[in-house]
Amino acid sequence: MKIYLASRFGNRKVLQEVRDTLNAVNNYEVVSRWIDVEDRPEGKAEENFWGNWSKIDIEDLDVCDCLILYTEGCIKDPPRGGMRFEEGYVYAQKKPVVVVGPRLIIFDQLEDKFYCRDWQECYKVLKALNWNKTKGD
Repeated sequence: MKIYLASRFGNRKVLQEVRDTLNAVNNYEVVSRWIDVEDRPEGKAEENFWGNWSKIDIEDLDVCDCLILYTEGCIKDPPRGGMRFEEGYVYAQKKPVVVVGPRLIIFDQLEDKFYCRDWQECYKVLKALNWNKTKGD
């Protein structure tokens, strides 16, 4: 199962650890290349930087089977909106969306998404989703 990890840019270190955990499990491959970006430039260079990365992110979203949206830290330090675009893009393709952390917006009330308080719950949901995928459901 190919997984896209979405969150605010400041959470990428946490997501690197999650990626390493998931990639160590058979049948999981995290495809989110953005989490390895060290820093983002400022000024005019930032516009070009995000223009290039938006195309890479779309490529990663297109190949994923599931998106995990990590919302911890988003109340204190709100994201710019990229993670919500990514979530909507995948949701519109009828791929599973798993939210880990607090529900932040009205669309976090949708009943056809999976909600987890922590990563341990998320791993259980992924196991069930992966089982259903291998069974052809």
